[in-house]
Amino acid sequence: MMKLFEKLFPADAPAGNKFAKLTLILALLWIVPGILLFFAVMPMPELAVQIVLLAAMLLLIPYDLDPAAEQSPKNKWKPAVKLLFILLLGALFVPKLSFVWTAAGLLAVSLLAFPFSSCRKLFFARWACVGAAVGCFIAAQEAARAPAGSLFNPDPIFNESKSLIDPDCFPALVIAGIVLFAAGYLLTAMEHARTARIPLGKVFSPACRIVLGIWAVFYLLSLGFALTAEHRTEKTVAVLEQMFGRPLTAQGLKAMYLRDRKPDAAFWAKVESCIERITPTGTPIGPVHMIAGTPEGVYPKETLAEFKNYFDRLEPVRELEKLFGGKVPAMDHRMESGQLFNIRLRELNWCRDFCRKELWRIRFSLENNDLPSARAALVRMKNTADYLGEGSPMLICNLVMFACESYRMRGLELLLADGRVPDAELEQWIAGLERDEKALAAIAHEAKYAETTLINDFIDSTFTGRVVLPNGNKASLRLYPLRWLYPPLWEYFELDRLEILDYMGQKWDAPHPPGRRIMSTLWRPAVKIWSNRFLDQAARYRAMRALIRIELEKRRTGKYPDTVSGLPPDPFTGKPMRYRKGAIPVTEPVWDAAKKRFEENKVRAAEGIAVWSVGANGKDDRGLDRYDYGPKDSDDVRAKIIFTRPGFPDKKP
Repeated sequence: MMKLFEKLFPADAPAGNKFAKLTLILALLWIVPGILLFFAVMPMPELAVQIVLLAAMLLLIPYDLDPAAEQSPKNKWKPAVKLLFILLLGALFVPKLSFVWTAAGLLAVSLLAFPFSSCRKLFFARWACVGAAVGCFIAAQEAARAPAGSLFNPDPIFNESKSLIDPDCFPALVIAGIVLFAAGYLLTAMEHARTARIPLGKVFSPACRIVLGIWAVFYLLSLGFALTAEHRTEKTVAVLEQMFGRPLTAQGLKAMYLRDRKPDAAFWAKVESCIERITPTGTPIGPVHMIAGTPEGVYPKETLAEFKNYFDRLEPVRELEKLFGGKVPAMDHRMESGQLFNIRLRELNWCRDFCRKELWRIRFSLENNDLPSARAALVRMKNTADYLGEGSPMLICNLVMFACESYRMRGLELLLADGRVPDAELEQWIAGLERDEKALAAIAHEAKYAETTLINDFIDSTFTGRVVLPNGNKASLRLYPLRWLYPPLWEYFELDRLEILDYMGQKWDAPHPPGRRIMSTLWRPAVKIWSNRFLDQAARYRAMRALIRIELEKRRTGKYPDTVSGLPPDPFTGKPMRYRKGAIPVTEPVWDAAKKRFEENKVRAAEGIAVWSVGANGKDDRGLDRYDYGPKDSDDVRAKIIFTRPGFPDKKP
């Protein structure tokens, strides 16, 4: 080993040795981040900036290749100057320093080092090339400033910022910087040769050529891996398109969303107008808005009567009820590649707010003994949920649909507790809930297609620089033209895309290893949660069907059963769902009239019956449901009838 080392770094070739070591350091600065990328350890952007600057500094350090000159009494001060030089270099690499200030310090230090070079003309040329390269990298950093930040920064103030340099110039600036940097590297070799008075070829010693060979092999291997990853990803995209029966494109997503529905801009303009008249933009949240948002709350009689009087006088609510009385038309959304994740689904809040008000309508209708009005409210809530479930362009639409359905289920609970709905109608409810559960499979399939298209477009558009914010600012850089310069980053993006697409093509509720790369790590936990939400909704439909059947049984026998057999299976465990008669835990918001706010939710016992699923955590939380203001760690899914509840008509057990 020693002989090999002496052969690679001979003592009589100091210039070749020092240049080989410099080449090794520069190669490692290029290779090490690639290895980190290969093992899915993504270097931080700040680290990439520091790597570029460190490489530039190494090229600018003046090398004294004459050991005898260093030992001369006249040069005894040189070690102290070199130590000061090293300290200055270290000070520049404080991570908190900005790129521009670090680059400015680099150039200043290189000028201080200028007089110590034995070949001033070459050093000046070298300094000019490397300085120009650093200038290109600074310009590229400025071009990337707004896009790199706004991609994951929701702050609208930041997103309004503009780069001084057009982001589209980023690839050209990077390429120019690399070319100038390579010129600086060759000028450094020439300076070593001039100083040592040897031919330029001898500076590229065997050790240096080996290092360059290792770099070339690494480049070719990483390029091969990148091309392979891209081929596998495109093949996976083709398989998914065949599975979904639609292309994973913005056009395919819009076709799925619209289907046979025609967008109706006038309809949604009226909806927006009604919502704005109820709660004008900028209105501070007050007691009335808090009460309006909590139709399940327990209120003093005076407070409830005052709010009922206010609610009955809201003409926009009656207008909304007319609008949602039939099939809800589609709202036209702009769906273009690179802008899918910016789709503004404004109607989601409107739909959820409308269903919340319809639960108030059911509550007040039952107080007024107006059963037809309560039934009509249920129909309107179902129309709203159907709109959200038909070709949703994002999974968030389905989550809002489930929230709207939870309001509808609570409306069913109030009507069951009222006891005046005919048996035949209850049988129709059961049949309708069965259809709703069967429809979940198709809704989930389309939701998976929508989210897969969104993810594929987002990652691909991020790499190709097509991501644009609603305000027109570019939110990503064109990295794809640079893929040949640094294949490890190309491979990382493709593997990241492949990892999440593979996951989207499998069953969400199946066990999967955690994601390793940025996008996969961000999306996969969310997708797992979304899959549980579909199971939640299936459990909610099953629990409600079981509760209605128990109510029908009570009407036949005169009392609620103490135990129930034949309950539907829990979607999370496969075992029968749970039933309880007697004291069940509830957490209802209670309004404090004096403080004009809700009291802190506390679990209390109430007489009633309940059917529930244990939820995704597999733990029986006594039926406490997060939709019923339960504790955050409770995730049971429950349908219930409470016999005695303040502010509601009593139900005889």
